[in-house]
Amino acid sequence: MIPGTRRQRAGAGEAAGQAGGEQNKMEKKAFVTRELVEEIAKTYPTPFHIYDERGIRENARALKEAFSWNRGYKEFFAVKAAPNPFLMTILKEYGCGADCSSYTELMLSDAVGMRGEDIMFSSNETPAEEFALAAKLGVAVEKLRFKSLCGEAEIAGKRVLLLKPGTYMNLSGQAVQEAAAYHKVPMERVLVLMDDVSLPVGALRIRRRGSDGGHNGLKNIIYLTGRDDFPRVKIGVGAKPHPDYDLADWVLGRFSPEDQKLLEGVFADIPAICEGFAQGKLEEAMGKYNRSGPAPG
Repeated sequence: MIPGTRRQRAGAGEAAGQAGGEQNKMEKKAFVTRELVEEIAKTYPTPFHIYDERGIRENARALKEAFSWNRGYKEFFAVKAAPNPFLMTILKEYGCGADCSSYTELMLSDAVGMRGEDIMFSSNETPAEEFALAAKLGVAVEKLRFKSLCGEAEIAGKRVLLLKPGTYMNLSGQAVQEAAAYHKVPMERVLVLMDDVSLPVGALRIRRRGSDGGHNGLKNIIYLTGRDDFPRVKIGVGAKPHPDYDLADWVLGRFSPEDQKLLEGVFADIPAICEGFAQGKLEEAMGKYNRSGPAPG
């Protein structure tokens, strides 16, 4: 809202009320006539959306001018409220950024030329630990490719690609298969980090190969790549508290403060495990970090 607008409108209403004895009410006027809407509907049957481009531009311009005193200010609009490339392009013209909360919204923003600081990623289901790990590895997870948020880094002198699949978990193989095929990376050089409800919280298990063990994400990777000889790091998150408890709610829910503290010990070991993998020292990492419960101390 532009400062002063509410006061000015109230004043106009009071003046009208005093002059004509009418209620303090502001008349609303549509930017299209009924006749025009009916004419449009002959070509484009309802439902459809009509946007006031001039109104959008005027408001975006006014907002930008209102905060021009604040150097570096940027307005981020929710893409879910206006998932329309044409509207997004208009708002981009006036310096607005995009507030994205899903893979699809990130794709739309990328398609209209928004990059880096133009995008605010406010996903509700992306654990903070994943971003913390990316930061610790020196990775900027800002590209959209292979159905994933991805970023490049250098670990132990080796160039690596970090993927955070944007698909449903049980379709994770789409991202892995596409990226591996494009970069011609053999599956034995792909390291998968995953949660595991069959392991207690704080447990960590590195395996060079194996079956899916009932994990749907792992199952999809094996199915689409046709391989099970790739290493994986299983992070124990504990079994659901009751057989009737929904598994998705369990793995996507928040950890208790006690469990969170145990998991932080696991996360602290992940960079060293990744470095050992890049150096071809996975066996050493297995001997050092595999544990059936929380790390001592």
